[in-house]
Amino acid sequence: MGNAEIGVCLRKETLLSVENKGLKLKSQFIYNGASLWWSIRNVCAKNIETAPKGKDLFIRFFSIFLRYMYYKKISRNTPNKNADVIVIEGITSIIYRNNRYVDNVNEKIIEILKERGFKIMRIFLPLPINRVKRFQKKIDALNNSYILPVNPYKKLKIPYLDITFISRYILQTTYRESASAFDEYMNIFGRVRPSLVFIYNEYGALRYPAVSAARRLGIPVVAIQHGIIHEEHPGYFHIEENISKSEKDLINYVLPDVTCVYGPYEKRLLQEYGSFPSERIQITGSPRYDDLFKKISNDYRKNILKKYGIVFGKKYLLWPTQTHDSTMEKNGENEVNADMVFSEMKKLNDWKLIIKLHPGEDQRAKLYRKMSKKYDLPVSILGKDADTVELLSIADAVIIKNSTVGMEAIFMGKPIILLNIIKSHSLRTYTEYGFDLMVERKGDLPKILKQIETDDFKDDFKRKRDFFIKERCANPGKATEAVWKVLGSYLKN
Repeated sequence: MGNAEIGVCLRKETLLSVENKGLKLKSQFIYNGASLWWSIRNVCAKNIETAPKGKDLFIRFFSIFLRYMYYKKISRNTPNKNADVIVIEGITSIIYRNNRYVDNVNEKIIEILKERGFKIMRIFLPLPINRVKRFQKKIDALNNSYILPVNPYKKLKIPYLDITFISRYILQTTYRESASAFDEYMNIFGRVRPSLVFIYNEYGALRYPAVSAARRLGIPVVAIQHGIIHEEHPGYFHIEENISKSEKDLINYVLPDVTCVYGPYEKRLLQEYGSFPSERIQITGSPRYDDLFKKISNDYRKNILKKYGIVFGKKYLLWPTQTHDSTMEKNGENEVNADMVFSEMKKLNDWKLIIKLHPGEDQRAKLYRKMSKKYDLPVSILGKDADTVELLSIADAVIIKNSTVGMEAIFMGKPIILLNIIKSHSLRTYTEYGFDLMVERKGDLPKILKQIETDDFKDDFKRKRDFFIKERCANPGKATEAVWKVLGSYLKN
């Protein structure tokens, strides 16, 4: 399990504007009978508000070139092996744990499919940066797994849009890669002929073509919610006029046959803001959260402390960090948050700070090591391969900005504290349920850490947690079986 971010948060006005533009643009970006406007739509929406500049722009140009070099390096052989299920995955979700490589997101589903005798093929999306050797090693360690080759320089006739040069460049390269991905999915699906495609983040530029290709070939698609979604999430915001309503319609947005969501809240949200038909949504809960509901003994906690070399006899504040978040990097929030947390923790001798790095951020943790030196504060800094559930089991409180680890903490009965010094993200996921302990200025953190130890707080937290689980985490501890029932309904046929 990883500390995934809540997701891009854009203003509703922007999202509605992009959706309305899609009424016309969807017919201008048709590739082999399918509109790939829906692959590039989110890129356009994001760049309206956060177009890259300076260093970010250089990285974007350079990463596209490296992706092309990557495309030329990796195997071009279309998979020939048979498979009952093709799983579309993100390569960065593969971590090394318990002496083997596992998928941080889909592993429970993959395991239950294998246990029931189904053959799995895993298609991983390419990276925008040149880390081929390291990630190819991971792929080679997994059976029947491949990296999807996509070409950012594929020759295509691309409609001209009156937007900035930068946004146009990003749109064009994304469109080329999406078209290239569509071809690859058509080849793979057509040759393997799986009974089912399983996917998450199905709205992504390199994932949506899989949904369209599967629809073209009559292969059912089951998607599963990955992180927190909300009414301003561009991946799930659609107007009804843009939703495909027939098996042959690949011009409008093609929904998965079923989308598995965490709870009743998400189903209501997809119906209201995403125009999803009720029958296309199944409330299953998240398999990633099943382990969060197991009882934890004191001996288990001691073993985890020993495993990670964390000093005994303290109270522990876990901070799942997110310095890779582009918004927080641009507005200086990363530095501000780090300075606040370290300076305040320096005053608290009975507390120990544990930092869990996001898989997507710099694992060298330069910012946190600099702050540790600045405030002469020893901290435990753990990388992406550290088990978040294990760390939550020893935590007495969790401090976050907008990480889904906040949800996991609540499920495990751990108080969450929200960093809100610079208000760059919506925190409604937590505040609308009453989880509103916020660090906004100096002195807030010590007061909060005292408050969470009171009986009144504990009683109030339990009541809020019970309702949160009911709304946001169906089938606690049994979500894997619930998702299996959805998958099995297609596989048995």
